[in-house]
Amino acid sequence: MQGRLRTCVFLTLAMTGLAMTRCGVALANPVPPGYEDFPVAPSEFVSQVTTPLIADDFEPAFSGVIAFVEWWGSLSAGPWQVTLYDNADADPATPDDGGSSVFVEPFSVQQWNSDIFYYAADVSSAGWRLTKRDPYWLSVASVEPGWTWALGDGQPEFGWQRQFAVGSAAAGQWASLEPPSDLAFGVWPTLVSEPGDWVLVLIGVLGLGPTLAARTTLVTATLGS
Repeated sequence: MQGRLRTCVFLTLAMTGLAMTRCGVALANPVPPGYEDFPVAPSEFVSQVTTPLIADDFEPAFSGVIAFVEWWGSLSAGPWQVTLYDNADADPATPDDGGSSVFVEPFSVQQWNSDIFYYAADVSSAGWRLTKRDPYWLSVASVEPGWTWALGDGQPEFGWQRQFAVGSAAAGQWASLEPPSDLAFGVWPTLVSEPGDWVLVLIGVLGLGPTLAARTTLVTATLGS
């Protein structure tokens, strides 16, 4: 267990280091995730550019322009379409119409476990600016058919989540997934804009290690059963 905990703490620090490298910031100003929900299991929910399309909500813990996004799911060659939606209308349970889409090529694809792969991609869009605690939705879809998004537990290590994920078989026609589910993804801003947020950064980074260790134990037990 101690060895697994050390591994998970190292992974946490490595991911923070990756963020610093990708965002080009100094070590004195590490970049925490604005939102992060790690995977707990694979799913059968397909997200494809030509529909069906799925999305999940998040509220970032920090303000800033999104530098890169990460997500978990089945293996796919892509390419990928990532879309950020506002959630300012009268229906908090679905994304607003429209959304800002970019096509990305992951700079990192790693096998997370026997069923799930990890992806991370830069986002070069100045319009992808987040405001702390405002609601947003994120959609990730592969051009290659059949890609499935991994499940999160809806209790993110950074940020907040209020709604279940939704799917759309046609443009703008969103409906809750069945069964109700949350999806695994992370959103990283370029910087920490408020000095008071450092408390959240330290708590989050220190807390990620034990959380990952617990989830690794769960996955190990599941695979071993």
